[in-house]
Formats: sequence, C-alpha cells, structure tokens
Amino acid sequence: MTTFEYHGTNPRSNKLFNQGMSNLSTITMKKVLDSYQGFEGLTTIVDVGGGTGASLNMILSKYPTIKGINFDLPRDFCICGVSNSGIGFGAGIPGPRSGRGSGLQQNPRRGSGRGSGLKKISGIGDGDTNLRPRPAPLPSLVGGDMFVSVPNGDAIFMKWICHDWSNEHSSKFLKNCYNALPNNGKVIVAEYILPVALDTSLAMKSVVDMDIIMLAYSQGGKERTEKEFEALAKGAGFEGFRVMCCAFNTYVMEFLKKI
Repeated sequence: MTTFEYHGTNPRSNKLFNQGMSNLSTITMKKVLDSYQGFEGLTTIVDVGGGTGASLNMILSKYPTIKGINFDLPRDFCICGVSNSGIGFGAGIPGPRSGRGSGLQQNPRRGSGRGSGLKKISGIGDGDTNLRPRPAPLPSLVGGDMFVSVPNGDAIFMKWICHDWSNEHSSKFLKNCYNALPNNGKVIVAEYILPVALDTSLAMKSVVDMDIIMLAYSQGGKERTEKEFEALAKGAGFEGFRVMCCAFNTYVMEFLKKI
C-alpha cells in the first residue's frame, strides 16, 4: 500500500496531511506571489492536486478576474470538508463512480454573503461611504484523477506534485496537462531543484532531506535537477522550459506548450 492509498483508508491521517500541506503552502505562496508575475493575464487556472485550495485561493485573491478550478481526488474534498462556499462540505462532489471532471455548484445557502463588505465606518471621508472590498472569487471544485484526465484551462498549476512520482508517472499526468492546454498554454510547476554541485548550505541540506523523504515516502518519487525537469517537460511534449524565480527554496518553472 502506498502512502496516498493509506490516506484514502484513514480519514484522520488524510485530513492532517492536507491541513499540514495547506499551512506550508500558505507560507510559500506568499513569496511566490511576490516574486512571480506569470499569473497576470490568465483566464482560467487549474490547480492540480489543489487539496484544501489554500494555494489557489491566494492566487485568486490577488488576481480576482481569473477563474479557478481546484482539481483533486473527490475523497480529499470530502474528508477535508472543502466546498465552494468555503464552509463545510458541499453536496454534489463526484464520487469515485460518478462522472469524473464534473464541477460543483455553490451552495446557495452558504457563502452567499461571504465577502459582502464592511458596514458604514464613521470618521472616514464624510462618514457616509460603505467600504465594500471586492471578494476573491470562489474556485470550482472538480473531482477526478490526474492520471486519467485534467480539466481544461489556459494554465495549470502544480506545486510539490512531480516530486511524489517517478519519471514514468510524471510523464503520464504531464501529457494529460499538455492535452488540456491551448497552444499558448503553460504548466506552472513549483518544486525544489536539486543542485548539481553539492555544498553545505542550508538550502542544499533541505533539498537533500526532501529527496530522502521522497525515497522512503513515495514509489519512485524524487527531487530533480533543472536538466531533469527540462527533460521531463520535453518528454511530455512541451516545447519550452524556463525557471522563473525561487520562493524559499521552491522554484517556479514554466512548461510552455508551444514557443
């Protein structure tokens, strides 16, 4: 039994895992959004393996015109209590035997007042202005399996996904990503990059530690060098590859469908 299969049989373990990933993602994504400008101009972004939606919600908060799709196994939405309203579990999440890739509708009784603005505040201007901050759009939840298919979008976001899987497995879901993109689309990959030359820096130690964890934790997963990521991208059909920036040892890369 793999680690991910175990999470599927143990709701408590799965919930703790996803909550931990959510907390770590929040720290990293703050830096990513400060450093990376590649979300600008996007229409639809799909967060593959989005879990609780922490990363995607932060992206949509900064870029509210983007339509977001949180794509993960249906069980993760169920166990973590994720819904389009942001409160509790939304009915209608597709189960393992229902239509994969079918989205959810927002629960009209929940979340309809979310982000509805602030009450009148005296002492600001003439005291008659209601301050109504623009709420971040709620992402759609789509349950499915990235090894089968991925929802369409002009960009696909994958953070700490590739290192869980072997080259063979990674190539399979990256090809599905390729097929889900338009010709000008891209996959935004956030991963550690294993340096070629070893040193004694804390960054180096962190990557090596994670590489060892992947060795024990996954089936064939590993950290990769920049050249290995480029080979992975080209092997899945992508014509372009570039490293954009680094956020707390997590590098943001772009796999470009066409150049």
